[in-house]
Amino acid sequence: MLGLAYTHLHGGHIRVDILYARLTPRGRAVANIIFALLFFFPLLAFLIDTSTSWMWRSWIEGEVRIESYWYPPAAPFRTIVLIGWSLFALQCVAQFMRDLYLLIRNKPCD
Repeated sequence: MLGLAYTHLHGGHIRVDILYARLTPRGRAVANIIFALLFFFPLLAFLIDTSTSWMWRSWIEGEVRIESYWYPPAAPFRTIVLIGWSLFALQCVAQFMRDLYLLIRNKPCD
């Protein structure tokens, strides 16, 4: 989970490049902005909201993982998941700003 933002920064996530690879950099920025607003940001908001409620419930109830006989507390793991989604969201906002800058100024950020 903590590697999501780093992988996104370096373009390591899988993407279907049938049409995307043929677009100009400005066209890619437009596609990124449209899909981020329609699909990506609402999905991230849902994932962060769900992770937050699971984390709080886990801390309050003292939830333990039952997959092993050790019964480790689940709250630290759920907290890491929330931190990972939050860092990923920040990186996505940064990429959104870069795409918006490219669209407005017609040159990439330095």
